[in-house]
Amino acid sequence: MIIRTWIGGGNNKASNANDWTPSGTPQPGDTLIMLPGTTMNVSGNDLAGNALAMQGNNTLNVKDASISSVGGGGVVNISGQSTANVVNETVNVSSNSQWTGSLDGGTVNLGTNAAWIGTFVSGSVTGGSRSVFLNTGNSSVTGTRDLINVPVAGNGTFEVLTSDLIFGQTVGAGQDIHILGLGFGIGGTVQVNQPLSFSASVTLQSTSTPVFGAGSPEIDLIGLAHADSYSFQHDMLSIFSGNSVIDTLHMHDGTLYGFVVQQASAGVSVIGIDDPANPPPGGLPIHT
Repeated sequence: MIIRTWIGGGNNKASNANDWTPSGTPQPGDTLIMLPGTTMNVSGNDLAGNALAMQGNNTLNVKDASISSVGGGGVVNISGQSTANVVNETVNVSSNSQWTGSLDGGTVNLGTNAAWIGTFVSGSVTGGSRSVFLNTGNSSVTGTRDLINVPVAGNGTFEVLTSDLIFGQTVGAGQDIHILGLGFGIGGTVQVNQPLSFSASVTLQSTSTPVFGAGSPEIDLIGLAHADSYSFQHDMLSIFSGNSVIDTLHMHDGTLYGFVVQQASAGVSVIGIDDPANPPPGGLPIHT
């Protein structure tokens, strides 16, 4: 196993042994580093499946290639069918391409008809028409304010720990979303910008008692106006305006002390109660 540093040059192909120091193509188990400001073109098994450490202002062009992970600062351009776990990078996935991997910080731009398959930790995701994020595993979301502004499909789980996670577009029925109050005043929040196209199942869950400041798990359904009551039966939350149901939510109550449903200026919020002596104010009544 060797530490190989990419110096680039010529056609910047990762398979060019003379663009590495010491000279030679990557072998399994090598530690790979890019010098700042360099460009690398990767295809197939050029990097022998190793991780790549970028050192700032780098450009990595990945086509039909497999890399275990990429991180350190720069732009990753993905085309064809490629695999890479990405940390704190800007990722551009070209139209009609498929990227498999995780995002832990950074920004993803999906081209038209592009697909991302994997898991999400934190960051911002946008896309062109017919782009999609297939969340196929357990996405443990630990950012502060995170955005997924493409349709979410597949069968997977989001565990929202500390984040204010925003779903900007549709979320399919195969998604299971757990919003946690972790203790010490820390709680996850999920914002749904298209409630009528949100088919996921949601669990509000508290993990601490009030003495530790449990933190309140919360889901905000944006754009729902004139709610005046709700019902909750058989894990189905129904929100009413008069006698009309304006939205439903598949929800499991895993809190210690229940929840309140509020009409706010932006829409309807469902908030777990972390202190039964001081519940959130302004809760709507049960529909009768």
